[in-house]
Amino acid sequence: MRNVAYKWSHMVNCVASAIFGFVYIALWQAVAPATSSTDPYTAPTMTSMMVLAQVFAWVTTFFPAGLGIQAGIRTGSIALEMARPVPYFPLLVAREGGSLLYQLLYRAFPLALIFAATVGFPRPASAASLALAVPSLLLGAYVGMTLTYTVGILALWTTEIRWAHWTYHSAVALLSGGWVPSDILPGWLGLVAPYLPFSAQMFYPIRVYLGMGGWREVLIQAAWAAIMTAWCYWLTGRALRRVVVQGG
Repeated sequence: MRNVAYKWSHMVNCVASAIFGFVYIALWQAVAPATSSTDPYTAPTMTSMMVLAQVFAWVTTFFPAGLGIQAGIRTGSIALEMARPVPYFPLLVAREGGSLLYQLLYRAFPLALIFAATVGFPRPASAASLALAVPSLLLGAYVGMTLTYTVGILALWTTEIRWAHWTYHSAVALLSGGWVPSDILPGWLGLVAPYLPFSAQMFYPIRVYLGMGGWREVLIQAAWAAIMTAWCYWLTGRALRRVVVQGG
């Protein structure tokens, strides 16, 4: 309900996101081969990937900076949230999970309509690919939440998190595989990037939807979801032992 108050402002974001998508599509159409028997990343495939990247990013990547944790630290409200009879990490995941429905309806869906009316929205490779893409997208969203949570909880140690927020987004832009496929990055980076949590956010849901991946990708995502859950609980435990005083 809080987000719905700003729905028209967010519609403008959809237009801006579409413009970025058109730029990425134009770049890949200029450098990718029109057809190829060996290269999976042809111009039509890259067009589909860029469309899906822009749409999926509103579900898996574009969360509020630090999930707003740093604001609670500055106002002191985090003390009340941590005192609730609900663990702090699941509380924030539940809150952002509710926001995901809004993101889907007022950001991802309108953006998909814009692309459908212009360059075309890609169809799933098959019904099985579509069915598997749903849990893949949800896992990507969850991994994205845990990474953003990590950025936010750092405010208990550093107070200011803008540096961490922009470092994280730079890593997502380079390593998520949304705008540059992870497995074609140069050298050792192309070998490592597909197995980093950033690829679980974008690269794998896109590949599963297009039929370029399957259960292997989903299992890698599930492994990262388990690892990041354990990490966030451990980090929250450390945070509970921090005492930070702000203001007078």
